[in-house]
Amino acid sequence: MLKKEWVLFMETQFVINLDALKEHRREKRYSISDLAIHLGYKTPTGYWLIENGQRKVSIDTLYRLAQLYCCTMESLVTKNKTTFRAAEEALEDKKD
Repeated sequence: MLKKEWVLFMETQFVINLDALKEHRREKRYSISDLAIHLGYKTPTGYWLIENGQRKVSIDTLYRLAQLYCCTMESLVTKNKTTFRAAEEALEDKKD
């Protein structure tokens, strides 16, 4: 699968589990500023927007968070059933 297709696949099937992000950060005792620095944001607002669902997360950022938290990328996302069905239907339409 091409990278562009993989990104589309992830975007259509999964959403970031904001509760998991907060829980992992608190377990590791990181501040929002700590995460912002780790991810290369100039201000804490950059990461705060992610954790509050106001900024999309790239696969690269998701990977870096999973590494930092010693967890899988899958544990940081939840399946979006509505868009999952839409993606399945789109794939079926392409086959026809």
